[in-house]
Amino acid sequence: MQGRERRRFKREVLRRRAKQEHRAADTRVQQVQAEMRRAFRRQRRRKVWAGALVTTGAIIGVSHWLQHLGAYTLLDPGLADLLIGYPMSGALIVAGLIVLGR
Repeated sequence: MQGRERRRFKREVLRRRAKQEHRAADTRVQQVQAEMRRAFRRQRRRKVWAGALVTTGAIIGVSHWLQHLGAYTLLDPGLADLLIGYPMSGALIVAGLIVLGR
């Protein structure tokens, strides 16, 4: 009887370990899936920010070009060149492309 009980006990222990390992594997899969969802959200957020930066830079560039054509005057020409000039437009576009490339 002692041998049978020992074997039965060993089988039960092995079954419990198998169940625990199966649960652990399920948990690992869920963790990987959650990490993939977080990475997708981060990537989507980064793309939105990059698009906003590039769009803002393009709008600034077009508005500066229109101001040079004389379509309207918002600021003193020297101040406009510093604040909404081509360098600011280029910097925003480059920053957006850098964010997009990450």
